Amino acid sequence: MTSRALAASLLACALAAVSYHPAVAAKAKPAKTATPASEILGWVSGEPITRQQVEARLDDLPPAYRQQFSSPEGRQKLLDGIVEERVWALAATKAGVPARPEVARQLEQQANTLIIRSYLGEVMQGAPAPNDSAVKAFYEAHKTEPGFSTPEARRVRHIQLASEAEAKVVLARLRKGADFASLAKTLSKDGATKAAGGELGRVERMGGVGSLGRQPAIADSAFAVAKGDFAGPIKTSLGWHVIQVEDTIPPQPVAIDEARPRILSMLSRDSQEKYYKDQLQKAKVDAGLRWNQAVVDSFLHGKKSAAELFRDAQDATTADDRITGYEHVVSEYPASEQAPQAQFMIGFVYSEEKKDYDKAEAAFRRLLKEYPKSELAHSAQWMLDNMRTDALPNFDLPGGVKRAGDAGAPATNTTKK
Repeated sequence: MTSRALAASLLACALAAVSYHPAVAAKAKPAKTATPASEILGWVSGEPITRQQVEARLDDLPPAYRQQFSSPEGRQKLLDGIVEERVWALAATKAGVPARPEVARQLEQQANTLIIRSYLGEVMQGAPAPNDSAVKAFYEAHKTEPGFSTPEARRVRHIQLASEAEAKVVLARLRKGADFASLAKTLSKDGATKAAGGELGRVERMGGVGSLGRQPAIADSAFAVAKGDFAGPIKTSLGWHVIQVEDTIPPQPVAIDEARPRILSMLSRDSQEKYYKDQLQKAKVDAGLRWNQAVVDSFLHGKKSAAELFRDAQDATTADDRITGYEHVVSEYPASEQAPQAQFMIGFVYSEEKKDYDKAEAAFRRLLKEYPKSELAHSAQWMLDNMRTDALPNFDLPGGVKRAGDAGAPATNTTKK
């Protein structure tokens, strides 16, 4: 199959609402009932693929995606994707994938998540909606705050000029008492405002300046002076400006009906959070939750377990830090199940990351001496026999991180120095 065809097939699988694999299907499947042959599209390992199953997949898709499968070609694509999904699921099940501990844990967690999400959706339907009196009380308490009031603004007029020198002359005349509107009508280069005495109207801190569009420099200057004062010369892409702040406009509360949607959203969020916490507390009581406080305190504040130290070593960012972490496991918990795993990883990091085969050999030989019955003894011996060659190991690393052969190896079949 080409990569393009595979991608198309996988898309069909991804769009299918519920993944299928025999192990899960066997648990969830109700008692068998006879399916009419006219409804069966095909079989995979004796299990029918029915029209009803395919239609259910289509019903679960968002309308925008469902349209992709409305044609005969699209339906064939979806059907091929379901078949491919089942074939691979069957092959993976036969290979024992669902029984692998890490896969089983993820399947269990996904099942729990789906169950919990479905149930909580039902529980949260009981959360009370904010009433009108709560909306009014919230509005009165917050109506002067940002988000519930119009922003502070200035009413501004301007004279636009061609040069800084001209702007300085006009500014000097204004400060000596010249009439702003008259100068704007005779000198301003802004044809849209000069007839109105340069009126720009409302200017906010965000920089919107009437017919001039976004002009942060003018807005900043307008908020830097008091009512009645002039400011300039101000340089913009349009030229040079002299402005006067005619009035300051304090924030004004928006109407309650305009604020209502936002208030309802905020109150609903708070109400649902409180309702959730209340329901959780009740569920804990119903479940008979009890703490073993001594163990909890030890878990929170006591010495880390061997498993925790091993995980810390795995998560370390450098090879040297990982080696130190694994050595800590061996020294602190020499009789734990993680000790031989850590001892193996010391040798493996020395071999595959640091290329220090002498130290790697010492680590593997220590494992064989101190933990001869460990399930890793065979892997340690393999490393001793092959780590200086390009043979790729065919075993999993401790902790389920990855295959040892994926850890990186030279590409040529030469003996390592």
